[in-house]
Amino acid sequence: MGVVFGREADIDLSRKLGSFNETVPIRVIRAAADIFGQRGDEKSGCRNQWLVFLDSIGVRSKFTSYRANRFNCLFQNAFALCFHRDHVIKLLEDHVSHSNMKTKNVLADVKDDKVMAMVTALSHFNYFLTAPYRQLMNSTKAYGEFPAYAKKMETFLIQGSYVDSVPMVPCFPDFINKDIFQNTMTVNEKDNLMYTQMFQRMWAIVGS
Repeated sequence: MGVVFGREADIDLSRKLGSFNETVPIRVIRAAADIFGQRGDEKSGCRNQWLVFLDSIGVRSKFTSYRANRFNCLFQNAFALCFHRDHVIKLLEDHVSHSNMKTKNVLADVKDDKVMAMVTALSHFNYFLTAPYRQLMNSTKAYGEFPAYAKKMETFLIQGSYVDSVPMVPCFPDFINKDIFQNTMTVNEKDNLMYTQMFQRMWAIVGS
């Protein structure tokens, strides 16, 4: 038997949900954004409870709409899921009385360190590449100034030394800082290889 991830270990969830058209990290990122983010699933989601819960502990939700027509919605919601991992588990285990197949699916996946190792790789891709690029696009920099920043990004990708590097583009959103970067490092020692392999594979594709 091969490696099972998250919900796949639950026979009941696997039988009822059944679809394996998405990769493991993408399915949980999309589902989490759907139940916690804007313009999500009003029937199966719990966004109102989510916002009330976060407000009670003084935290703002990082989830965005997965339906947004932006290239970064996958990576940004990967960051949100890593940042909110403990919040998601606490809410779904202790505060949601009407759990359904979608919330059970998310809970099973989020509690699995192997699943979250892969989500973390996508989250850190957001930290190092997609969020800085989007911030550049939304900045006051003139279009003619873009090549210099693009060159910095290219050099950064070619070097591939992402562990201790500082993001390349100024004027980052508040959540992109080293403290929160460490808070989204959800992988433990035994799952670190899975994280590294996935991150380096994406890195190689973009840097090629």
